[in-house]
Amino acid sequence: MKKLMALLLCLALCLSAVSVQAENAAETVESLMEQAAALYAAEDYKGAAELIRKAADTGDAAAQGTLGECYEYGIGVDPDDQKAAEYYTLAADQGIDAAQYKLGVMYQLGRGVEQNYEKAFHYYSLAAEQGYPEALTAVGYFYGQGLGTEQNLEEMLKYYNQAVEWGEPTAQFNLGCCYRDGIGVEQDFGEMLEYFRQAVDQGNANAQFNLGFAYYVGQGVDPDYDEAFRLYRLAADRGFPVAMFAVGDCYYLGTGVEKDLDAAKEWYQKSLDAGYEPDETDQAHMKEVFGEASSNP
Repeated sequence: MKKLMALLLCLALCLSAVSVQAENAAETVESLMEQAAALYAAEDYKGAAELIRKAADTGDAAAQGTLGECYEYGIGVDPDDQKAAEYYTLAADQGIDAAQYKLGVMYQLGRGVEQNYEKAFHYYSLAAEQGYPEALTAVGYFYGQGLGTEQNLEEMLKYYNQAVEWGEPTAQFNLGCCYRDGIGVEQDFGEMLEYFRQAVDQGNANAQFNLGFAYYVGQGVDPDYDEAFRLYRLAADRGFPVAMFAVGDCYYLGTGVEKDLDAAKEWYQKSLDAGYEPDETDQAHMKEVFGEASSNP
């Protein structure tokens, strides 16, 4: 009996020591992250990154995910997609939803890792299971496109709708496109407009441009060139290349705004600099503005 009591006391002391160590480690990580936040606020990004690394080296999942962001965006360290993916993996495998989503993006785009749609879908799904809004949208998109999984429009709509419930703007836009094009649902321009407007209200440039186009051609609404130009300009100001060209076209044609070839030239050039690739009709407009010498200056 005395031996058993001695063993139990010994075990209790060991567990107590482990508990104290765990508490101390948690306090250390918390302190490191608080200090890092203070340095970040003071714009000492290198110092912040060093403290985040120390916290990550303890195995703390949140710190690992944050260090992954530092490497992805070059915050206090040189940008390094491979290291970002490594730290996102450490955090994702411990259940950090944001890291799971980020890792999905990296596998989708082939950044820091070899492109792999199956792995992208896997990590998006893990984050989606935790209700991460952007991941819900991504899983819906993958089901719609048949990327990393079999195409399933019912699942696509299910995930888009779940993301919309969280107010996720890309899901709002994507669902609007489904109603516009009749993908998985009956074509309904009224529903299209509703979802586009929800996304526009959150500053989604894709939705701004596409809602502008709907007003331009009268898709579900009476044509309204003034509103089309306003929406095109919103998207253009957010750096959306096709919207920049559309603004140029409005100036070229005098639709929704007074005709101004100098302004058209300026916006055409901005769109080209942003990577817009004009089609034959676009090039015909550009020739008059830039001159016959070049349709793509």
